[in-house]
Amino acid sequence: MIKQISVFYPLLGQVGITFAVWLWMYKTRLSEIKKMAVRPAEIATDQALTAKLKNVVAPSDNFKNLFEVPVLFYVLSLSLYVTHQVDTLFLVLMWLFVVTRAVHSLIHSTNNNVIPRFISYVTSSGILWLCWLLFAIALLSE
Repeated sequence: MIKQISVFYPLLGQVGITFAVWLWMYKTRLSEIKKMAVRPAEIATDQALTAKLKNVVAPSDNFKNLFEVPVLFYVLSLSLYVTHQVDTLFLVLMWLFVVTRAVHSLIHSTNNNVIPRFISYVTSSGILWLCWLLFAIALLSE
């Protein structure tokens, strides 16, 4: 029997990805600021940051992206736990979501190759929509 609390392991994995991207974003950003001798006032807005520090935009964009679709993942995780719907299928799908989001973040924050990034994005989103569909079916069939 699956423990309901198991749903929090992939959730922690997704938080770990977000934390790793945050660290990478600030490491690359601070390195570039020092290298280019940029004063903080020169990059006070997103537009100014993008104009001045073109080499560090991708990690920042990815960090913002991690607060878009993944929010639905967090809500689903909590919803599955509260309604006692956590099972093996959901756990496998939730981990697949995390893995495909990790691939997406790695691509987006490094070489930013658009086609593989898009494929990982669509795959992760499809997995999440499937999870939501299965969750809705489970709730409606009770």
